[in-house]
Amino acid sequence: MKSTSTAPAAVPQRCASPVAKVRDLAFVRVARRDLDRAERYYTDFGLTVSARNDDALYFRGALAPHHCWIVERGGDEFQGLGFTVGTREDLECLARLPGASPVHAGAEPGGGELVTLHDPSGTRVELVFGMTELPELSVREPNTYNTPRHKVRVNRPQPADQARELVFRLGHAVMHKQEFHRNAQWYCDTLGLIPSDVLLRPDNHEAVLVFMRCDRGAEPSDHHTVVAAGISDELEHCAFEVVDPDAVAGSAQYMRARGWNHTWGVGRHILGSQIFDYQRDPSGLLVEHFADGDVLDSSYPTGYHPLDRAGLYQWGEDMPADFVDVRPTPARIAAIVHGLRDRAEFSLRRMLAMKKALAVPARPWIKN
Repeated sequence: MKSTSTAPAAVPQRCASPVAKVRDLAFVRVARRDLDRAERYYTDFGLTVSARNDDALYFRGALAPHHCWIVERGGDEFQGLGFTVGTREDLECLARLPGASPVHAGAEPGGGELVTLHDPSGTRVELVFGMTELPELSVREPNTYNTPRHKVRVNRPQPADQARELVFRLGHAVMHKQEFHRNAQWYCDTLGLIPSDVLLRPDNHEAVLVFMRCDRGAEPSDHHTVVAAGISDELEHCAFEVVDPDAVAGSAQYMRARGWNHTWGVGRHILGSQIFDYQRDPSGLLVEHFADGDVLDSSYPTGYHPLDRAGLYQWGEDMPADFVDVRPTPARIAAIVHGLRDRAEFSLRRMLAMKKALAVPARPWIKN
């Protein structure tokens, strides 16, 4: 992938003194009309119900946190996301921000203490400390692989059973933001996120998409925890880590066998390097299984790259035409009109330039 070491003039920057430094993505909160169907889907996907009541489902991964995915009863909508902080003092600092809630005890399963904020686009952002931890779930060991010089698997054929693979954890959330720079910088200044890679419009080098990670100092964190870009203010997809690349491919087969909608994969990304596979849940939201992603400490510099379709993946099937969903639905048209009227950064020129950049075939020899 082509890159440049030169940052454009207006680009999200790491903050030397953020209000707090979040540790990880804690959970994403969505609403669904049919909780029973959501339970069937996300159980097949590899999550496990940790609590349920009349109004919500709480799903966990195999690791200790009580939950990482909340499905509330309601319309098919994105309701917000949460991050973990390292200390209660972090919550107290965040609670002093304009519009923040006081530090309060969580009323939902999993408990902990929370502060609620809203980012510049209005997305609900919850900061949590002290969420309940549960015993970790039993997950198979990662598969071992024979290489030309190292034959470590002797008299042990690879398992070939089609089975449900457990998700370990929620890895990242990709959100569309009409005011891209304003929102991305808010996450840097308020929560201490670091831009790992920034994508630029090919025609004028304007920053239009950023991959951001948590700042844990010398302790590595995922290449990206939050991604911001897009033409509307909404959740684009969420990604969940599984034990190894075979679990990614096996989950794709298992979900198809269960009758769910496959979207794109298996392949490997370039920025972040993850082995990936994407599904659509019953509401149409993209959800991803991934393995073997990059991890970076705070010393790793920000990269700058042109936005194009070829930069989205190293290998695998070509990205389907409907993966970047730009259908002119009534809701999307209304969002565009709202953005043009009320969002200072948003413009038709930027939107059309992004669409044009992503329309150029990534692999010219592939005939769709």
